[in-house]
Amino acid sequence: MQATATHRSHLKTQWVKDFYGDSTLTEKSTKFKNLYEYGDNAMRYFRFTRHLQVISDPLQGDWRISVEPLRHTENELLLSIFETYAQSFTSVEEYLEYLGDPEQPSLPWRQLDYLKRIATSLRTEILNVSASETTVSTDLLEVDLNSLSQEGLEFLIDQLRTEIRRLTLQAERDRLRLSVDKLDEHAQAISKFKRQKGVQPEDFEHLLYQILVTIDDELQIQPNYPTDDYGNPISHAPGGKADIECFYSNFAMIVEVTLDTGNFQWVREGQPVMRHLREFEERVGTENIYCLFVAPKIHDDTYSQFWFAVKYEYKGARQRILPLNSDQFRIVIEAMRSWIEKHQKADHRLLQQLLDDALEIDQVNGYDKWREHIQRTLDQWTAEVKNG
Repeated sequence: MQATATHRSHLKTQWVKDFYGDSTLTEKSTKFKNLYEYGDNAMRYFRFTRHLQVISDPLQGDWRISVEPLRHTENELLLSIFETYAQSFTSVEEYLEYLGDPEQPSLPWRQLDYLKRIATSLRTEILNVSASETTVSTDLLEVDLNSLSQEGLEFLIDQLRTEIRRLTLQAERDRLRLSVDKLDEHAQAISKFKRQKGVQPEDFEHLLYQILVTIDDELQIQPNYPTDDYGNPISHAPGGKADIECFYSNFAMIVEVTLDTGNFQWVREGQPVMRHLREFEERVGTENIYCLFVAPKIHDDTYSQFWFAVKYEYKGARQRILPLNSDQFRIVIEAMRSWIEKHQKADHRLLQQLLDDALEIDQVNGYDKWREHIQRTLDQWTAEVKNG
């Protein structure tokens, strides 16, 4: 495995040298790093079209692009109408005018016959991904397409895509639930993420979502990242929203994650996390509301920022924020795995116990002592869970 990784790295470096025509470049060179940025942006643009699907293995740093299966009909129509070479423009002004016109290019599926073809293909896909027809609204499957206007067909197509995404995500949750094998994979992945190049924020958010689904008996866990038609993340959660929202019978929680480990982690994550938590508190309105913050490494200044909100106040009231680094969160995963294997069930009260104990800080003075308190609490909680 190590030889394969080394060989891949050598080929990558040689390709970059050949591309620039500069044999002195190394992986630390700015030009080398720029190619990662170009690739990341291109991958994100492809995802946002929702006509092309990016299949990636963030831990290996590999990704490939394929046609989005649910857009197969639209892509066939595009290829049948548009030429396979780039369009030419006589001037920069003409090109910019074309880019600024939302009606250009004229898309073929804005016609009734094509919309009906798309709706029919989506109906077929729904039956493929659903366990039985009874899990799908009969209105989506039986409405007469010939009776619908263009707007009605477009609305139905949106509903069909939403239903496919719901069914796919439900199937994923069923596969993940209480799977000790998946937890073994997740425990390894959470450690690799902190040292793997090319990992995107949405990959980390998706991993945390999968872990939470596997270890918990939640009412609802809702990631806020935008997704493709099958529920795979295409970007990180937008600004102004928590990364993940979790609802349990006894409490509610937001989960905020970051790959940022630098000196300005507290700037980029401190205030936004506290603001998201306060907005969530006001929206949900229940008494027991927490924030779990996970990063590969937590900077001292970030501890200090959260400490003030936890010990004293943020906008007039204390908050419940528990920061854990990746190694600490791996311990949580392994403890919950042990519990699930022994009891064949999950219990969200275990997670709430960890949150409450780590935030019991009346006798703790200073963020550095709080950091030590968190580790001691985690060690004690882990022992109790594994022996419980």
